[in-house]
Amino acid sequence: MPNNRGSRRVTGTQLRKLKILQEALPDGFSGGIQDEFETVASNLDSIDGTAVQEDESTLVITYMNGITKTVETTDTTVTVTLSGSVPAGVQTEKTITLTGDDFTINYS
Repeated sequence: MPNNRGSRRVTGTQLRKLKILQEALPDGFSGGIQDEFETVASNLDSIDGTAVQEDESTLVITYMNGITKTVETTDTTVTVTLSGSVPAGVQTEKTITLTGDDFTINYS
């Protein structure tokens, strides 16, 4: 996606990490802070946005509704941060930590 900030293609490793992030979301959350975060994050899929690959480990998507989603990856973590016009009371950060075949999800 061309832009004036120097976008780059997402690598296969980054796509695998994002796939892990998506697969780590169990269906049917029943209330709690994860619901609020996941609802906002999933609703962003229906809003136009511009994605910029800032470096090998950071993808920033700026949506037309004023919310920015930043996805940062390392070898063992994926962190998704929502900023900008996020509704009040919604947790703005989700961190998935991979340990072998196991993972933990934390919201803050």
